[in-house]
Amino acid sequence: CTPCYLKAYRNDKLIYEGDFYLDCGVGTYKEFYLNGNIKVIGNYRRNETQEWNRATSNEWCAIKDGTWEYYDEKGNLTKKEEYKNGILQ
Repeated sequence: CTPCYLKAYRNDKLIYEGDFYLDCGVGTYKEFYLNGNIKVIGNYRRNETQEWNRATSNEWCAIKDGTWEYYDEKGNLTKKEEYKNGILQ
């Protein structure tokens, strides 16, 4: 996965998907409950340079950026957070 859009499953149920480089989130991210409802949706900082040999550094690896939304199992929004380069605003 260098980079790729990854989908991960547990017991044939989609549990998360998004843009990854190796094990690092580098773009969109969605996590799901086993009932199929969204659990988390957000974005990790994107690697605009496309220089992936440095992607596992703190510069790109799983740094939250933008709006992150959290939902309960029924699909109700429970929390919303704003991040800028990994820092909660």
